[in-house]
Amino acid sequence: MNEGYTKLFASIITSTIWQEDDKTRILWITLLALSDKHGDVAASIPGLARTAGMTVEECEASLLKLSSPDPYSRSKEHEGRRIESVDGGWNILNRAKYREIRDPDKRREQNREAQQRFRSKPEVSQNNPKSANISPDRDRDRDRDRDREEKKGETATPFALSMGKFKEVKKIYPGTQRGLETEFENFRKKHKNWQDILPLLKPSIEKQIAQRKLLIAAKAFVPAWKHLKTWVNDRGWEEELALPPGTQTPEQKKEAEINRIKRLQEKMRQESSNYIKQASEAKLKDLWQHEPPYRFLIQELRPDFNIGNKVAV
Repeated sequence: MNEGYTKLFASIITSTIWQEDDKTRILWITLLALSDKHGDVAASIPGLARTAGMTVEECEASLLKLSSPDPYSRSKEHEGRRIESVDGGWNILNRAKYREIRDPDKRREQNREAQQRFRSKPEVSQNNPKSANISPDRDRDRDRDRDREEKKGETATPFALSMGKFKEVKKIYPGTQRGLETEFENFRKKHKNWQDILPLLKPSIEKQIAQRKLLIAAKAFVPAWKHLKTWVNDRGWEEELALPPGTQTPEQKKEAEINRIKRLQEKMRQESSNYIKQASEAKLKDLWQHEPPYRFLIQELRPDFNIGNKVAV
């Protein structure tokens, strides 16, 4: 059982979640209370239903509402969804975002404590400047800055380069995620051939984002983005979304347009070839003079056309 606490903002009263039925609101508050700092809730549907004081059927209906897109949600992330199903339970989307928001009173208190610590620092004696105590925080900051300076200009290691590429993956992934080092470590542990997989991740996410846009445009069901850890563990880069009949991805549209142009060119070539094969000497001479692009076809299809009859241009 989670022994932490969850911030509850007054703005929940004016949010769309407050317009839902009582069971959905109760389940939402229950999920918030049970969630850890990452927003994860470890529970089964029967266990969650019992904790929230409702039937399994009511719990399932409320979970469906909370995991579905909400076009009126103030938050446009995750299409307005509030939760997603993960291995072992659920994850509250945007949990980390709201956890980091500090209320004005707490912020003023922290500023006041920081000022008090600053004022309580011992003054440096003019006769003995080295007599002042240096705080551990200042030592740590100075060492960190020195390390950064020493690393400037150094060639990045292959491991650092790989983490940089994974950072780009993490940046564009729309679903919930944890810190860079945590997610990267999970990726490396889960897949022994992670170095071969890494280049596949970003193109796959970009493709899936485009597919979801097509589903939204077609007003079709759009599955929620998994937690990045779950997406990686389930080999999400290999997944293909089922698009409605007749829907084409940008790649498919581009390929279809290229094929259309090729068919049109082939049709024009065929028509031109038929014309040249049946044209008289006078027509060929006129075509040679005024339509240079056709000269290659004339030479190919009408070897009987006397070169001496060609008009110089």
